[in-house]
Amino acid sequence: MDPIAAVIDELRRGRRFAITTHIRADGDAIGAELGLHHALLSMGKRSYVVNDGLVPKVYQFLPGAAQIETSGRAPMDVDAVIAVDCPAIERLGKVGELVSRQRRKTGQPRLINIDHHKSNTNFGDINWVDAAKSSVGEMIYDLLLAAGEQITPEVAVALYVAIITDTGRFTQRNTTPSCLHAAAKLVDLGVNPDLVGEEVYRKNSYRLLKLRSLAFDTLRLEAQGRIAVIRLTQEMFRQTQTHPIDTQEFVDIPRSIEGVNVAVLLRELDEPGKIKVSLRSGDAVDVCQIAQRFGGGGHTQAAGCEVPGTIDQAEQVILAEIRKEMGRR
Repeated sequence: MDPIAAVIDELRRGRRFAITTHIRADGDAIGAELGLHHALLSMGKRSYVVNDGLVPKVYQFLPGAAQIETSGRAPMDVDAVIAVDCPAIERLGKVGELVSRQRRKTGQPRLINIDHHKSNTNFGDINWVDAAKSSVGEMIYDLLLAAGEQITPEVAVALYVAIITDTGRFTQRNTTPSCLHAAAKLVDLGVNPDLVGEEVYRKNSYRLLKLRSLAFDTLRLEAQGRIAVIRLTQEMFRQTQTHPIDTQEFVDIPRSIEGVNVAVLLRELDEPGKIKVSLRSGDAVDVCQIAQRFGGGGHTQAAGCEVPGTIDQAEQVILAEIRKEMGRR
């Protein structure tokens, strides 16, 4: 049985599902899980969405976002747990730990892995991984079409957000005819692109803009202008009273500089001695390969990892790997 048929069979046979995604969830993660959640409810199923971490402010307008359990405490009396947009079970955080513990004890629940990262470890009982897809939002759209299920307005807006955010508003290399077709059909089904654009891209708080200003002050160019680096420290978050979950787009600041091949965002985590690294690139460098050397992953042009040490130490080792990768080209 092909993976999409196996997923459809599992959804039709089961009655109760928990849906989850990776820590520090982005637009594709939130949109895909909420889209699938509303689809399951329309099918007469019981569905819960549980994540280890908060929903970014820009996605809180989505129907059902306020009901997402963000503590990582997932119900285990379900027929299956569905992980979306997550390349490895460790990236599920507390939810992954709970699911793994329960499965070791009882062999249940079933685990369904739906993802488009080429670095996916196939950690599920069913693994539907398609790196050619723009987003998991597009995959859920394909799933519902294949299953003959109705795409309600709640499903449509969630999947549209997933697609536009993971394609960088249809500007990145993963923008394909199939994802544009899916987005067009979702608009046909009632999605208002202007409303989505207002909520996701045009509602910056004053505090967040102050944080962006502080980040601009750290901006530096390396490697004759081919690498751009910015930083976010815990002191910046305290000073502006902002939350790190709302800074996912900050890496696009250095990426927008003319002549820059690789953009690096270094962010101090709450846990001392750990730095979150976000990487973006053009065609010149596969940043996923760099992230994987530090236990991370992602896509060719967008990837991330965590590096131990101070922010200075993290920058030093990451820049060394980027230069090494550039030297191979």
